[in-house]
Amino acid sequence: ALLDPTIIYAKLLQEVFDSGVDIHYMTDITGHGWRKIMRHNNEFTYRITTLPPVPPVLTFLVEQTGLDAKEAYATFNMGAGFAVFIPPEDVEKTLEIAKQQNIKAYNVGRVEKGAKQVILEPIDVTYASKSLRVRE
Repeated sequence: ALLDPTIIYAKLLQEVFDSGVDIHYMTDITGHGWRKIMRHNNEFTYRITTLPPVPPVLTFLVEQTGLDAKEAYATFNMGAGFAVFIPPEDVEKTLEIAKQQNIKAYNVGRVEKGAKQVILEPIDVTYASKSLRVRE
């Protein structure tokens, strides 16, 4: 099997830091899928309004395993490798830095005050904080 190479985000993140972007929080989107965004200690609602394209290999896995959208996005990254939470005024600068490094990046939503949860609006899926048990 041939796999796409893993993206290493260190250079991108260093350039984002060096550019003066005010990074509030970062996390990879690996085990625990999109629920992993909730690992931050504070109570926030992560409202996702745009999802990145799903790679063919993940579409294949989801189809072959019969996972529904909620379970697929709770298990796999579904096309997102890393999440960086920044103020709205730094989004365009950050997207441009990613583009210069040939890394696809997206403005996918916003963080709101409220219950700790992830809301994936495009697929009508919500993960409550109790669905992520990585810290007890």
